[in-house]
Amino acid sequence: MTKEEVLKLESEDNRIINCTGNKIEFANGDVYAMSSPGRLFYKVKCFVL
Repeated sequence: MTKEEVLKLESEDNRIINCTGNKIEFANGDVYAMSSPGRLFYKVKCFVL
């Protein structure tokens, strides 16, 4: 997905809480990260150690 497509996923109930150059985090826990070769965003799982 392009950055614009990911940003369109924002809704009243699911706000963007963090948007950096390579990662977008939503209030519901969804995280999208940019892949280097294609510069496209993919949904990823984040683990806290």
